[in-house]
Amino acid sequence: MPLYDYECLTCGHRFEVRQRVIEVGNAPCPTCASDSRRIFHSVPILFKGSGFYSTDYRKGQVSSSSNGKEESSDSKPESTPKSESSSSDKSSEKSADKVASGSDSYRLLKALLQRVSRAAVSVDGKILGSIGTGLALFLCVEQGDAKEDADYLKEKCLNLRIFPDEAGKFDRSVVDVGGALLVVSQFTLAADTRKGRRPSFVRAAPPEIAEPMVDCFVAGCRASGLIVETGRFRAYMQVELCNDGPVTIWLDSRDRLTPRRGG
Repeated sequence: MPLYDYECLTCGHRFEVRQRVIEVGNAPCPTCASDSRRIFHSVPILFKGSGFYSTDYRKGQVSSSSNGKEESSDSKPESTPKSESSSSDKSSEKSADKVASGSDSYRLLKALLQRVSRAAVSVDGKILGSIGTGLALFLCVEQGDAKEDADYLKEKCLNLRIFPDEAGKFDRSVVDVGGALLVVSQFTLAADTRKGRRPSFVRAAPPEIAEPMVDCFVAGCRASGLIVETGRFRAYMQVELCNDGPVTIWLDSRDRLTPRRGG
């Protein structure tokens, strides 16, 4: 139980009482048995860093110089080496892209890719599209996606080497083996399950934005010469497939902005 401070209204004696929350406010003075009042203390606030909001999370440490002024250890030198300047320029370009798209809507294209021996999609019992050997691709468009995201995922899907060669190793793409694609719009890939038991889909782009993006992706894949079958946008669909391997890969266009480790 928490400990509370009280002050006697008659003799001024201060004392502590351990009480339950429902008992707070009722504590007779142990000296004179008179009524007392609860003492409320100020809440301490701790500020870190040399400033509020602007420098609290700076990477560099702040130290005091001999004249009493604060100097930041991450302050820029007068001359910057060429390699550091190049790295800084690339970082600035990435930041500019992020700001341009808006921090609240900085979301990207996602896809769940499966290597299949056959796959089909139907609506109301009628088959809309079916393929043999190839890739079943569930595509999700999130808020803030751009055509560059669709182009990035298109190139990844067409050229990802996940089909076996004569030695059984992953060394061939769907283009190399003459396979086909089954593309199905799947907004549930944007599910947010961090709170509660019912997923939230607020990250998914609205239909008027998502459908043109899906069409753009499909058109780009068909331009490669492959057979591309699709479902029906915003329809209740049944998808049947035989995952070959199984091979299932998660793709995110955010990866185009993130350098590989050690690269």
